[in-house]
Amino acid sequence: MAENKLQSLSQIFNESFFRIPDFQRGYSWEERQLEDFWEDLELLNENSTHYTGVISVKSVIPSDVSKFDTWQEDIWLFDGGFKAYYIIDGQQRVTTSIILINEILNRVEDEYFCAKKKSDWVDKFLYRAYKNANTSYMFGYEKDNPSYEFFKTKVLNQTSMSAKNEAETTLYTKNLEFAKKFFQEKLANLDDAALAVYFKKLVNSFKFNFYEMENELDVCVAFETMNNRGKSLSNLELLKNRLVYLSTLVEDKKESGALRKEVNEVWKTIYRAMGFNNNKKFNEDNFLRDHWIVYYDFVKNKDNAVVDFLLKQTYTSKNLIDGKIKVGDIREYIECLQRMVDLWIMIKNPSIATYKPETVEWLKKIDRLSVAFFTPLLMVIMSKYDEDEFLPILKKIERFSFLIFKISLRRADACNSIFYRVAHTLFLGEGDLEYVERILKENEYLINLKAFQDHIDDKFRKGRGFFDWNTLRYFLYEYELHLQQQVKGENKVTWEELEKRSELARSVEHIYPQTPTDGSWKKAVNERVNNDPKKINRVLNSIGNLVLLRSEKNSQVSNHPFEYKKKYMNANGILNGYFNGSYSELEVAEYNNWTIDEIHDRGVKMLQFIEDRWNINLAQSGFNIERILGLNFDEKERKSKADKEPFSFCDDDEDFCADDEESLDS
Repeated sequence: MAENKLQSLSQIFNESFFRIPDFQRGYSWEERQLEDFWEDLELLNENSTHYTGVISVKSVIPSDVSKFDTWQEDIWLFDGGFKAYYIIDGQQRVTTSIILINEILNRVEDEYFCAKKKSDWVDKFLYRAYKNANTSYMFGYEKDNPSYEFFKTKVLNQTSMSAKNEAETTLYTKNLEFAKKFFQEKLANLDDAALAVYFKKLVNSFKFNFYEMENELDVCVAFETMNNRGKSLSNLELLKNRLVYLSTLVEDKKESGALRKEVNEVWKTIYRAMGFNNNKKFNEDNFLRDHWIVYYDFVKNKDNAVVDFLLKQTYTSKNLIDGKIKVGDIREYIECLQRMVDLWIMIKNPSIATYKPETVEWLKKIDRLSVAFFTPLLMVIMSKYDEDEFLPILKKIERFSFLIFKISLRRADACNSIFYRVAHTLFLGEGDLEYVERILKENEYLINLKAFQDHIDDKFRKGRGFFDWNTLRYFLYEYELHLQQQVKGENKVTWEELEKRSELARSVEHIYPQTPTDGSWKKAVNERVNNDPKKINRVLNSIGNLVLLRSEKNSQVSNHPFEYKKKYMNANGILNGYFNGSYSELEVAEYNNWTIDEIHDRGVKMLQFIEDRWNINLAQSGFNIERILGLNFDEKERKSKADKEPFSFCDDDEDFCADDEESLDS
């Protein structure tokens, strides 16, 4: 029978050492799980115990691993009477405990700690040397795991002869690094006495249900079916485990070992790709889903379709035994995963793409629009064609995304199944780029510019009009690039800088200010609309009154007169203002005055920019610029009496007066 008993870490690590097997995921705990762990430790009374969870292990037989290169440094431990175990369940808790033990011992200054030499605790929980020749670790990853070197060098601060692997970063190693820093901060202000209290509670009072599995029970199956505590396994992790398990069922042991090694190498590549960027987190299950759409086609409106297809219908032991899937099928599938992951990462983070600047810029535009269902299609296109061939398609996809989802405001999943099938068809070699272009064209029937007019009207009724349009920053940035191209200038503002200013108000300014305390503003706008709050809101949040800023401006400056905002001296004696800002600010600085008339004229110019930039005839598409601006008044009267009479709106912001509509049409 399997052994099952409640033990502390001091008992569990008694003449024993532990390894995380290759089918296990890496360290996945994040701040929430770490906070829970620390709170349990902090609140625990010194004389009490705390049930921490299950640690399921399988013993490692020395004869089974003695020939493996990955175990050579540890053979001497077997000879010294140590037992070795694979951790099947509970590695997150054990890893967290070892990281905390290491950080506590690093802070202890005395040679003796908790009734033992500090070095004895290091030998027990962390590592010990053999004749000054090599170091064996009491807990860690198998040697070919990318987390092995990281845990050894970055977490335990040990030296390594393998410099290449030492710098390897994955999603899991990032979590390891975060946990180390998390505990460093928690322990920073504790003296040795307080450290001793935490240490004793951790190694003696935290109790684990230590469960030693029977050797004949297949640990891969056990791992997959266990209730994983702390954080659920991802689909990608479950798939890896399943494929490792299937490799053990291959009768040819040489082929079995080769397949298992290939699975591990592919997943190592995937996690390395997922973890390279410290500033952006990628969802590995989204990658698996996008690849599944490419490789196997898309099943619409079915929950858990990816898991059901891959784990319940395709990669099953029955299918392998019955010959419905072969080793070659598995190998072909994982090789495709490996090829596609770098492309997927480029699509999600185009700044690392190795293409020409123009291609990278269009990938960035698509990424900014966040129409995720084009990702599978992009993966296939980028895998099959040179960038000179697929660049025109990138431009068409950006246009489609903007007009359909940001202007026509279609649902995020509108026509997604169509383009999923296009991706799969192209992957099979049954289509080409002309086919993709034709499908894009056929679905332009979804363009509905009247929906945008209704949407902005609704935004004015409920709030801040154009300022509340969720694509405003993208539109203003594209307008900025347009102005830059006109003068063939250098970048004055980058999208990355705009993203760092998380709040829209830090990137976009109301030229006519939100709190117009100066008399000149009241004369230019407020008095012309008889101080009507609804009409003031319409002017304030009209697209022509919004400007993309090169850098954040002092909020007090925004309320000053227009001439001051164009050019003023700041507290450091440096000239500032629109005159030396973004290209959009430079355009505004060219105006002599800033009244409703200028706001209207600039708004018309900006909306007409849509025609050229996204190649669409607004008038033919039923788009009325005057209506969406809401500054609807007789044009002849505006030109002749703008400086003499107050501006006149229709009584209802939502619709045109009949006379106004006729005069505009004429």
